[in-house]
Amino acid sequence: MMHATLTLDRLVLWCWVLLQASCTAAAAVFELDLDISIADKSNKNHNHYKDLMHDPSRTYVTVYAVEPAAGSAAAGPADATLAYLSTVHADDEGVFHLSLPQGAGDRPADVFQLNFQSLDVFFAVSSQFRVHVAQSAATVQQHLPGLHPSLQSSLPSVLVDDATHAAVLDGALFRISLNHYLQQDAAGLAATVVRSIPFMSTILASRWMTIAFVSVIIVALLPAVLTRLDPDFADRLVEAQQEANQAQH
Repeated sequence: MMHATLTLDRLVLWCWVLLQASCTAAAAVFELDLDISIADKSNKNHNHYKDLMHDPSRTYVTVYAVEPAAGSAAAGPADATLAYLSTVHADDEGVFHLSLPQGAGDRPADVFQLNFQSLDVFFAVSSQFRVHVAQSAATVQQHLPGLHPSLQSSLPSVLVDDATHAAVLDGALFRISLNHYLQQDAAGLAATVVRSIPFMSTILASRWMTIAFVSVIIVALLPAVLTRLDPDFADRLVEAQQEANQAQH
């Protein structure tokens, strides 16, 4: 009788262990290794930028988990809250290695927000990105706070390796580029600033338009220059105009 009781107890114990194991496997949380490379190796100043990206005060990415409001299945721009996960810096090759926990909850995809902070990287639209991680693919959106998710700029999805749970995103997909003018000399920096003025690129593209533009500036500044060189020039000019008017009458 006691042997039968022990056997029954062991059977119940094994069933309980198997049940716990199956529940744990069903709700397993694993890390998605997301690698983002923003290094431009074709740039002659690649090593310089690589050194800058190692400076924690210049370039880093802050990772947040986007949690929807209670009772909401999707994480919208207004009702979602951000839970800080980590701050990541680039490695020796200019690659950010992000570990995103996946599988926590019953949502079809986990959502994360990446906030890039950098003095050396230019973002064409926004430095915030939303990453939607599903079982087999990761979808990235360039996030503009307050804008409806359907209007966000989506980037191509990347496949997640089933064995390694890893995905690689090229920095080019993020529409980001390294600032090339930081290493220029004073003349190069001045040219960059001038060309950033509206219509200046069009004017400087043509030799004759450039000459005409400079001539107009010279003519406009000539009275001021003459007045500075000869303080009585303005008075004599006014007197000459008055005499010409009197002669006409």
